[in-house]
Amino acid sequence: MDRLKRAQQIIIDSGLAAGSALLVGNGRELIFENYAGIARADGTLADNTTLWHMYSMTKALTVTAALILLQRGQLRLDAPVSDYIPEFGAGRICPTIKNLFTMTSGLTYFGGEETPAEQAFFREWKADIDRGAPWGTVKFAKKLAALPPAFEPGARFQYGLSHDVLGAVVEVISGNTLEYFCRRELFEPLEMRDSYWCQSVPLDSSDRLAECLDFLNRGQTPYSKNPCAIQPLPGRPVPGHPEIFDPLMFSGGAGLVATARDYGKFLDMLLRPEETGILTPETAALLTRPALTPAQRVTYNLPGADRCHFGPEYTYSLGMRVLERPDIDAAHGGLNEFGWSGALGTWFFVDPEDGVWFLYLHQHVPAEHARFIPELRRVFYEIIKRVD
Repeated sequence: MDRLKRAQQIIIDSGLAAGSALLVGNGRELIFENYAGIARADGTLADNTTLWHMYSMTKALTVTAALILLQRGQLRLDAPVSDYIPEFGAGRICPTIKNLFTMTSGLTYFGGEETPAEQAFFREWKADIDRGAPWGTVKFAKKLAALPPAFEPGARFQYGLSHDVLGAVVEVISGNTLEYFCRRELFEPLEMRDSYWCQSVPLDSSDRLAECLDFLNRGQTPYSKNPCAIQPLPGRPVPGHPEIFDPLMFSGGAGLVATARDYGKFLDMLLRPEETGILTPETAALLTRPALTPAQRVTYNLPGADRCHFGPEYTYSLGMRVLERPDIDAAHGGLNEFGWSGALGTWFFVDPEDGVWFLYLHQHVPAEHARFIPELRRVFYEIIKRVD
């Protein structure tokens, strides 16, 4: 695996990240674990105690939480969201729970020029937080329901706030916060003792929290010898609004902080669900099963999007990209490989065909996955195919 370590170090030497974690597991044990570079501007090295901002890799936890409720008969894919959050039924075309899972709800990240109604939404939210009345996860979803959707639910795929609303549905059904539900149903049974939502990181662990770093002396190589500056973090749950931090908003789309080993335990469960009983194999298979209509698939594969997710070899399930065309030159994995990534450069896949999962983490804006993930994947699959 020395080739994989070298490929990881090249990412740092080329200036794409100051430090990183790379883990590979087979569902029962770690078969590769390596940390490189620094996690904090003071020179703290990245290691197995580092807490990483997962951002959109939170979505995998949220859809799993919702699948637990689906498995128990407490949630239906075809149910309108208004069955759980009535405000979504007030004078608008209501998305279904499946629309939330598949990002076809019309709930976006407000890209481009915001409408007056959207601007008022953010002003009201910030004002309420400032006066000590944060909205929290469910109230956020209720307020969001009053805004016109970007498109009619089901018409297309568009990345956005669907999984934040799905997290609110989990809260409504369970009667607890999304973080509490995940702790009881995922973190505790999987022994994920170093996983938190960002607002719940213990004070005595704050010095383990990775910072989003960029090299100060751009163009001076090797980058690994250069000092770093701290970059501002994107907003949670809305990337374009970092000024808003709601302490009661457990973002189902962006809030998770965890060590690499903890997230690996979650991936162990996704790879071999029969060994934990959290999801049945039949329920877990929904994460590998394409769920978009032909028209939605076209919008998922639009040119110009992150090639590591949205290329023609991929489609989307109930919350994961899925490798449907491993015959395309850019693909290296097995049929139905699935996974996702995060805004700071985090990325994972689970490959049921080859019996492995792969987790890479760094913290830098922009993430630029397409500049390093293809090479990491190529090196990794060359290694395991030679071993096989």
